[in-house]
Amino acid sequence: MKQKFGINSAPSDPVVIGDCDVVPVPPEVESISGSVVTGTTSPNTYVKLTVSGATGYPRGFGPVFSADGMWSLDIGTTSFAPVTTLLATANYPGGELSDTYVKQPARTPQYDAPAITEVGANQVSGTAPATGQQIMGWRSSDGKKIVDLMMNGTSLSFEAPYLDGEILEEGDILNLVSCYPVQSSMTPYTKRARRL
Repeated sequence: MKQKFGINSAPSDPVVIGDCDVVPVPPEVESISGSVVTGTTSPNTYVKLTVSGATGYPRGFGPVFSADGMWSLDIGTTSFAPVTTLLATANYPGGELSDTYVKQPARTPQYDAPAITEVGANQVSGTAPATGQQIMGWRSSDGKKIVDLMMNGTSLSFEAPYLDGEILEEGDILNLVSCYPVQSSMTPYTKRARRL
């Protein structure tokens, strides 16, 4: 039996988020201004950030609550070595953590997001920003990762069947990123809904 959990937007006004197995899409790290990291997340979530690979780190920051889908955290440093890695996760109040969004601020080049050609019920096709990429994607409705494709060869085009026979329902949104394998810096999201 699936349990429900909720948050209180006012003491007597509970807001139902969904089933316990619903998690947010990983929160995107969008920019760093001085020592403040900002990004986007699903509304009504808590964001946590871990910084590793810099002097005096790893350190955790947050959680910080985001009602509107925007978040920011002051990490106290403005100097990033190439190995510095920001790891962001989110959760609904009382819920499980999302998968991790990875950003390495000093890594160059910083690639643009993958381009989506078509979002289908069973697969997504598109173009990666570089060769040798890992293409990953999450379903907005429940935060489940349904794309994880390791690209081989020199082609930038990809067709990625969804993991474990998963389906993307009409109107649901696929959130796609690209990166080099093994926790390398992720691109911004490309988001597209499945349409008939």
